[in-house]
Amino acid sequence: MVPFPLPVGRWGLSNYPVLTVLLNGGISNALIVLTVKSFIGSMITGSFLSPQFVMGLSGGLCAVLTMGSFRKVSGRFSIVGISVAGATANNIVQVLTASLFVKSMAPAAYLPLLLIIGEISAIANAYLSWKTLSVIGGKIV
Repeated sequence: MVPFPLPVGRWGLSNYPVLTVLLNGGISNALIVLTVKSFIGSMITGSFLSPQFVMGLSGGLCAVLTMGSFRKVSGRFSIVGISVAGATANNIVQVLTASLFVKSMAPAAYLPLLLIIGEISAIANAYLSWKTLSVIGGKIV
């Protein structure tokens, strides 16, 4: 795991395979990868069915559905645009989910920072997906 220099957020690079599969294999396959990634990750960290797990899975599901919608309007959004849309949706849903758990909108104070971190990660994920799809000869949007 790559350490993160701030007490909130994560790099989000585990979303790179989800984006790559979405672009090359479609939304159904991306949902499968997301679900498997979430379950395996939570089993490894011991967070299965915890608030962290629920936040990650709900944010990820919303991200995949958002990216899938953006992908459907092919030609209008680049890989970076699709990835940034997914990261934005993910962060918003995670903050809303956290707010439900703590019964307060206090987590929303972190949203600006999370969005900045998310956009940086989304650009990195888009680049990695583009390089991967270029090498394997997959579809690029």
